[in-house]
Amino acid sequence: MLTCWNPSPVWKRITPTTFRPWRRSWRLVSMHALKRVTRISGSFRTSSRNCAASWASRKPVCRLCPEGRPGDGCLSRAACPAGRIFCQNFGCARRIFFYINGEHKFNLSQGTASGLRRGKMHRTILHIDADAFFASVEQAFVPPLRNRPVIVGGTEDQRGVVHTASYDARRLGVRTGMPLSHARRLVPNAIFLKGNFEHYKAVSRVLQEIYDQFTPAIEMTSLDDAYLDLTGTLNVHKCSPEEIARRIQDRVYRATHLTISCGIGTNKFIARIASGMEKPGGLTSVPPGEELAFLHPLPVEELPGVGPVTRERLHQLGIYTIGEIAAVPRFVLMQHFGANGEKFWQFANGIDPREVKPRILPKQLSRETGFEEDVSDLDLVREVLYYLTERIGKKLREEAWLGKTVAIKVDYSDQKRYVKARSLSEFTDSTEMIFRMVETLFDETPFRRLRVRRVGLVLSNIERKDWQGELFNERSRQEALESTVDAIRRRFGFTSILPASLMELQHHYRMEKSGYVLHAPALTQ
Repeated sequence: MLTCWNPSPVWKRITPTTFRPWRRSWRLVSMHALKRVTRISGSFRTSSRNCAASWASRKPVCRLCPEGRPGDGCLSRAACPAGRIFCQNFGCARRIFFYINGEHKFNLSQGTASGLRRGKMHRTILHIDADAFFASVEQAFVPPLRNRPVIVGGTEDQRGVVHTASYDARRLGVRTGMPLSHARRLVPNAIFLKGNFEHYKAVSRVLQEIYDQFTPAIEMTSLDDAYLDLTGTLNVHKCSPEEIARRIQDRVYRATHLTISCGIGTNKFIARIASGMEKPGGLTSVPPGEELAFLHPLPVEELPGVGPVTRERLHQLGIYTIGEIAAVPRFVLMQHFGANGEKFWQFANGIDPREVKPRILPKQLSRETGFEEDVSDLDLVREVLYYLTERIGKKLREEAWLGKTVAIKVDYSDQKRYVKARSLSEFTDSTEMIFRMVETLFDETPFRRLRVRRVGLVLSNIERKDWQGELFNERSRQEALESTVDAIRRRFGFTSILPASLMELQHHYRMEKSGYVLHAPALTQ
C-alpha cells in the first residue's frame, strides 16, 4: 500500500517594496518585535503589531496568535491559522514564503525542510523496518505459528517483559515492554517464546544482502532496522524510489516470508516517521516540499526524545502537535528544554542533516599503558587493568557494541611479553563481567618475580548490540547502574564518578576531567 503525501498547496511569495540590505531591521518583518515575547500566566504573549502576514493579507493577523488578533494572542493552543512567515537568516528577510491556507513552507539555506541548498539535488532516504521482526522470524521458521498470537520475551512461567509481539497479539492489546504476566492475562492462548538469537542474526544477514543489491550506502541501526541512501542510485536503476521500495519488499518476502514497512523522505527523520504510517507491509512516500504538511498534524510524541515526561511538559505549555512546536520560537524552546529544545525545533521544521553512515564493526578494542618505572606492586597493576576495563566498557556502551573474547598482555622488565585470552559465555558490554574474566586471566599470569613494565587489555569478537540488557530478560541492576554512571560521566566528565578502588590511582597519575593521564594518550580521549 502506497501513501503519497501531496496536498498541492498554494504558495505566495512576499517581497518588500523597498529593501535595504544594510539594514537588519526590515520594515516588513521586525525581528526585534518577534523577539519581544513575555511569559504571562502560563502562556506566551507578544506586544508586536508589526506582522508580515497581516501586511500581506491586509488583515490584522498575529504570528503568535491562535485567533489571529495582534497583541492579544498566545501560544497556549496552536499556531495562527491565518498565516505565518519564516525568514532565512533570522534577521535578514531575503527569502520569505507565506502559505495562504495557514501552513508554511520552510526554505532555509541548509534546506532540509523543502530541499537542499539552491542548485543541489534532494536527498532520497529510504527507511526500512521489519514488521514484528522477532515474532515474524519465529513464525517463518515454524509455519504452524503463523496467524496465531506469538509473544517473544520468555516462556509462560518466566518473569520478564514482552520484547516483540506478533500483530495477532497486538490486536488483542499486547504491547512491547508489557510484563509477561499482563500479556498472559490479555491473551491466555498466546504462544510464549524465549527467542533464538542465531535465527535473528541469520535473517538479518539475508536482509542486508538484499539491500546491498540496490545501494552501497546502508546504515543498519539494528537487526531489523535500516536506512538506505538512494540519492546516487536512482539513475542506475532507472525507476522511482517507490518502485525500488516495492522491489525490496517483494524480494524480502520471497526470501524470508517477512513483511517490511518502508518510508521515503528527504532525510532520515522524515523517512523513519513515514515508515511507521502504514504498518505492516506499507509504503509511505513524502515528496520534497511536503515535509511540513506531513509532520505538523502528528502528535508531539512522534519526535525523537519526547517521552512521557517531556510530553507532559509540552502539554502544560499547550503544545500537542509537531506543528505547534514549529510555531514556537526556537529560543523559547531552548529556555524550557535546553539543547533538546533546539533539536525539537529542527525536527518539527523537517530539518535533519544526519547522513546515512554504514556502521563498520572493529575487529577489536584495545587499551594499554606503561608504567613510569617498572613495578612489582600487583595491586597497582590490578587497579590499572580495572581502569582499562572501565574505558573499554564505556566505549562498548557508547557505540552499542558487545564483546566476547578477553585478552590481557603483560610486558616484563626483561622485554618478554605474556598474552592470554579466553572467551566469555556470552556477548556483553558489562564492565563487571569483563573484569571478572580479566581478574581470572591476571591470576593465572606467571610473574616470575619480575617487575611489570606495561599492561594491556584487548576485547575482540565484537558484535552489534540490538537491544538493551540480556536476551529477552529484565534489565539487571548492574546494567541499570552502568547506564546511570555513563549518563553522569557524559555530563560531568569521566572522573566525576569512580569506583573506590580506582581512587588510589590518583597517587600515581594526574587526574583530569576526561580521565587519568596514563602513558598512552588514547586512554584519555
